[in-house]
Formats: sequence, C-alpha cells, structure tokens
Amino acid sequence: MARMSTENYSRAELISLLSDLQKEAWGFRPREFEFMSTAQIGRDVEYFHNLLEEQAEEAREAADPNAWKKYVSDSEFTNTISFS
Repeated sequence: MARMSTENYSRAELISLLSDLQKEAWGFRPREFEFMSTAQIGRDVEYFHNLLEEQAEEAREAADPNAWKKYVSDSEFTNTISFS
C-alpha cells in the first residue's frame, strides 16, 4: 500500500480531501474542523486514504471467485476416496 503524502496541500485542500474521503468511507461528511490542527487533518486524510485502499482490496477479493483458495492448503484437496 502506497503512503499518501499530504505535505504539499494547503489546510483548505486537506479539509476538502478529508471531507471527500470520509464521505466515501463512512457515508457522511465531518462537520467541524476548527478544533483540528493541520497536522491532525493530514493524519486523518492518510487514515481514510488507507482505509479506502483496504476496502477496495477486500472488494476485489470478494469479487474473485477463486479468492478462497489462498486460505486452504493444497493438501486439503487430496482425494481420500479409493476406487479399487
């Protein structure tokens, strides 16, 4: 997972980005930013960015019909029925 850099954004841009990311992740926008430092807003932007990347990965895995195979070892598929 790539780390998102927030250091080149202004406070207003970070607030806008945080609002969009939280809306995408949780379905609602945050309302208050005055009590948050710019550094805290940047950390929250990174948190929601990472959360959305994890959600996207989970969605891709859920859509893959063969994803379950990585959780089961090959040895569990050994045929135990003998047709002799």
